[in-house]
Amino acid sequence: MLNYDATWLLEDFRVI
Repeated sequence: MLNYDATWLLEDFRVI
């Protein structure tokens, strides 16, 4: 599950 959190976090950073 932690991996999933990191994935969405990375996506958020990409958006920024």
